[in-house]
Amino acid sequence: MFNMVGKRAKKPVRGPVMKRFFQIVAVVVVLALASLLGLKHFGHKNTDLAVKASNEVSMLEYDMEEVSPANKKRAPAVRKPQPIDPQFAQHLDKLMEEYACAPEIDCARTINAASSRTEALWLERRGYPSDSELLDLEAMPSAQIEKLAAANNLAAMAVYGDRLVKSGGGAKERGLWLLNRATLQSSIYAYYKLAEAYKDEDLSESAAYYRLAYIEGDWKAPMQLYVEHPRITLNELEIAERRALVLHHRRMERKAKEGLQMQIGVRPFEE
Repeated sequence: MFNMVGKRAKKPVRGPVMKRFFQIVAVVVVLALASLLGLKHFGHKNTDLAVKASNEVSMLEYDMEEVSPANKKRAPAVRKPQPIDPQFAQHLDKLMEEYACAPEIDCARTINAASSRTEALWLERRGYPSDSELLDLEAMPSAQIEKLAAANNLAAMAVYGDRLVKSGGGAKERGLWLLNRATLQSSIYAYYKLAEAYKDEDLSESAAYYRLAYIEGDWKAPMQLYVEHPRITLNELEIAERRALVLHHRRMERKAKEGLQMQIGVRPFEE
C-alpha cells in the first residue's frame, strides 16, 4: 500500500553551495533592515558586508559553474607545441654559447651571463653585450662604433655612450643623451651605464637607475646596486625609489608618444 514505485526526481545540488547561498540571503536581509532603520553605527559594517556579499556571489557562480554537468563533459583544450624554426634554434644555440656562464664566475651576480637559452635571448634583445662582443666594441675606433650606435645597435649605443661620458666635457652630455636614448629603445644594459655615470656625483641618482633596471625586468640589478653602493642609507634609497618611478613614468610616456616598441618581460631564471 505504501510502496511507492517510480523514479525519484534528482535533487538539486546541495551541500556547501546551498549553504553559501543561504548565507548570502541572510546578508542581503540584514543590509535591507539596516537601510530601513537608518542605523548610523552600521555604516562601516554595511560596506564590509556588501563587499563580502559581492565576493560570495562571485564564488557561488563559480561553484555552480564547476558542478554544472555541461562543464564536466567538456574536454580540456590541449595545446600542441609549436615547432621551432631550425634557423632560430641555431641562433639560440649560438647565443647560449656567447652568454654562457663560465664555471669560474658567479653567474647569479654577472649581469651579462645566462643560464638558459631564453635568458640569453632576453639579454640580446635588451642590449646586453656578451663578454666577447664587449671586448670587440671596446676595441673599436670611435668612428666605427659610432656608426653602429647610429644604426640602433643597442650594445654599441651603451658602450659608445659610456665612452663619451668618461671622456668628460661636452662629450659627457652627448654620452648621457645616447645612453638615455638606448633605454628608450629597450636597452636595460644602458641603465647600468647610467648608474655608473652618476656614481661619484649623486648616489641616489645612481641607485635610481639600478632600480629602473629592476622595474623593467632585471632581477640582478638590486644585487649590483648593493655591490656598488654598500653604504647607501635608507633615506638615500627612498629618494632613489621615488626618482626611479618618476623616470620610469616619463620613459613610458615618451615611448608611447614616439610609438616605440615596449619590451615587457622579466629576465628568465631557474626556479
